[in-house]
Amino acid sequence: MRDLALILLLAGCPEETASPVAAPKPDDPIAHGWKVSGHVLAPGTMLTDTDADALVGRAVDITATGYTTPWHGTCESATREHRVKALAEVTASLKVDRDAVKALGLADPLDEYRLTCTDNTRAPAFVLWLSGSHALTCWSGACYALTR
Repeated sequence: MRDLALILLLAGCPEETASPVAAPKPDDPIAHGWKVSGHVLAPGTMLTDTDADALVGRAVDITATGYTTPWHGTCESATREHRVKALAEVTASLKVDRDAVKALGLADPLDEYRLTCTDNTRAPAFVLWLSGSHALTCWSGACYALTR
């Protein structure tokens, strides 16, 4: 009799329905851990290849809200601006050799991200040009290649 009551009780319960799974958010193209992997010097910089090579392997961490770089320090909260630019336009404005930048893994078109720190308004903008898993950022006349 107990078994019959249990069967009737279970039969009367509605089936569980699976809760809808939220669609995954698209991958943030710049929010990654990056490593300095090379450099290109701009004409007239006071830096040497040895100076720039000293940063190879250093971390650049970008999150959805901020960043940490060897040049800027840590910014907990930053705004972002995004533009698409041609490689030739970027290299001309930076006065760096286009072929040298291409050899670092960057190709047309470049996604330019300008991150402006809101918790330290004196910090200069962190500008990053992205091409797939490669990026470029410049500081004091040296443009550093970044890879994920």
